[in-house]
Amino acid sequence: MMTIVVGTMSVDSYGAREGKAEIVEAHCTLTWEKQQKAEVGDCHFRQAFGNVQIWMGERWAFDFPASELGKSYQRDNQTTQISFTRKGQYTLIIEQSRNKTHKNQLNKARAKNQ
Repeated sequence: MMTIVVGTMSVDSYGAREGKAEIVEAHCTLTWEKQQKAEVGDCHFRQAFGNVQIWMGERWAFDFPASELGKSYQRDNQTTQISFTRKGQYTLIIEQSRNKTHKNQLNKARAKNQ
């Protein structure tokens, strides 16, 4: 079994071939272009064949099809995060938490900056 790593997020390629992808826990920050306060919280991330789905609590579900990259949204892969931007609407930043200590550090840093 081979694992493909994108940033710090990994997806099992065997599952992707079978039409399934691993869903990983992550931390998301959703910022709206016309709203000052960001929504921050736990989320779940899945990608296969460049298609990405993200669920943020019970409230939000995001779908970023590979075929729409560069058309309806932009994707920016960084070492510690991936961001998706729909110009004029919102930016969604996904950070995979390695453990609770790392997650707590991220939350403290975010709270300090808001």
